[in-house]
Amino acid sequence: MSNIKLSNICCQIIQQDIEEQNQNIRKFSRLEIDQRCEVTELAKSNFHKLKIVHSDIEHKVLNYCALMISVKDFFTTNFVDELDDRVLKFKSKSSRKTKKQEKLNSLIAVILQLKEEKMFTYRQISLYLKKYHNLEVVHSTLHNFLKTHKETHV
Repeated sequence: MSNIKLSNICCQIIQQDIEEQNQNIRKFSRLEIDQRCEVTELAKSNFHKLKIVHSDIEHKVLNYCALMISVKDFFTTNFVDELDDRVLKFKSKSSRKTKKQEKLNSLIAVILQLKEEKMFTYRQISLYLKKYHNLEVVHSTLHNFLKTHKETHV
């Protein structure tokens, strides 16, 4: 079966367009593990219901449809609306920022030495951190980090 035909079948069964399905997949990926397990349990029961109604459709397609229905149901029954979705998004971004901040704080001596003693540019420091410390940092982030560090430690 072609991808277009599969896509049309899924859209008809779950009554969601492709963009809505992609959005649900992103929401699902941001859930905590226990919530993901809850959604997959819902998907199992939805799969069996779909299998009874749509016995002529492949199991993998029904499995996908069951997951999409379960994600949508989970978010509607648990009152996770757009505001809560924004909170999930913000939570993931802020946790990444704090992890980078912690890593930068632990490497402050190295960064200062490269900047002040070896006269590295921010881009060169960024490449150095990526190569030797497995830390990807944009040069502007380094600039802002050192600027705030100097302000707080003067």
